Amino acid sequence: MARMMGINKKVMLIIVASIILTTLLFLSISHGGKKMQSFYNINETKTLKPEEYDLKADMSFSLFPVPQENSIGTNDLSNAITLLSFQHGKIKYDKYFKCATDDVEGGGVYIPVVAPDTIGFGQTRRFLLYNFRTRDVREFEIVVSLEKTIEKIAIADAVRRHFIFEIEAGNPRSEDPWDVTYNLLLIDLSGKERKLIKELNIGKATIWTAAFNKIFLHDLKTEHMKILTTNFAEQSPAGGCNQ
Repeated sequence: MARMMGINKKVMLIIVASIILTTLLFLSISHGGKKMQSFYNINETKTLKPEEYDLKADMSFSLFPVPQENSIGTNDLSNAITLLSFQHGKIKYDKYFKCATDDVEGGGVYIPVVAPDTIGFGQTRRFLLYNFRTRDVREFEIVVSLEKTIEKIAIADAVRRHFIFEIEAGNPRSEDPWDVTYNLLLIDLSGKERKLIKELNIGKATIWTAAFNKIFLHDLKTEHMKILTTNFAEQSPAGGCNQ
């Protein structure tokens, strides 16, 4: 009985303390208590107005980064690499590599700038490197089979010209259009011909990205994250732990 009375007293003390604390907070707020300061005042923010330009084009076209300042590139105009430069409120169009290869235009799978003078992008089964300084164009056949296409590209090592290609491959023996496999190819393009370094099957439900010399693969079915080096070696997260 004494133990029960002791517990009841503790419960009552907790209830009373809660009531007092709530009352003090209410009085503090309603009688001049200091409120939390906002990080910003929306009434004092400045409007960021974008610069607008008239492209004067009767069609949509793809855009990709280029090494030139204040410029973007497209390969969908006049079968050339066209630089759109924005200067003094006007657009300047400069064409490079016109008809340098078959079908320069036609969209592509784009990547960041490869080097201060070089860009690259993939088209269906091929990959092209364009050098603005030397005006040289290098074309590589990444895959040959008509059932295979380039889905995504990342730079593994720009200096050594190592690139990662995600390849979608259909099953030629199946009538099911969804019967496909996905593989990552690590390819050396420093020479005249492509050189396959490594290949990795990533299943049918994996999304990935490459950053900081690592590849992050997320399996949507298993909710498992795998980290590889850009040389396809497995690596555990720094300081990671299993839960």
